[in-house]
Amino acid sequence: MKLLSFLAMIGLSLKLVASYSAGAVEAYHNNEFEKAAKLFKKACDNQEAGSCSNLGLMHVSGQGVKQDYIMAVELFKKACNYGDAYGYNNLGVMYDYGYGVKQDYFMAVILYQKACSGGDAYGCYNLALMYYNGQGVKQNYFMTVELFKQACAYGDLQGCQNYIQLIQSGN
Repeated sequence: MKLLSFLAMIGLSLKLVASYSAGAVEAYHNNEFEKAAKLFKKACDNQEAGSCSNLGLMHVSGQGVKQDYIMAVELFKKACNYGDAYGYNNLGVMYDYGYGVKQDYFMAVILYQKACSGGDAYGCYNLALMYYNGQGVKQNYFMTVELFKQACAYGDLQGCQNYIQLIQSGN
């Protein structure tokens, strides 16, 4: 159950990026997970950041590859090194929940900030939750509202719903 909520939080939808990964996304959607993993690896090796993130997600879920949180962390770090906002969010989730790394809310906040600043809706959403719960940062409802609003602006429906709910409740 915890893994399913983790996958839902980071958004298991795969990003479409260039060359090899286009075939990887198609293979993934056709449930050809081993083929998708090989193509994502090839694209990641060619510095396609989104492919590194996607392969990391496959290692989290164990689809087409052995489930391996440590390998997922390494792939997310690689995506971050290539400047991928999606990778920053995914790595933030790993630190937030302690998957493959020692749980560290402060590091998760830093990574979510980078993801959000890079335009990743999930990064903004997850950062809002950190402010709401006071994890890794001082609890701050104003920041929570602003970050849910930003997640909404980037297209996250749950961010929109949370933003509206907090505005309507006066918090």
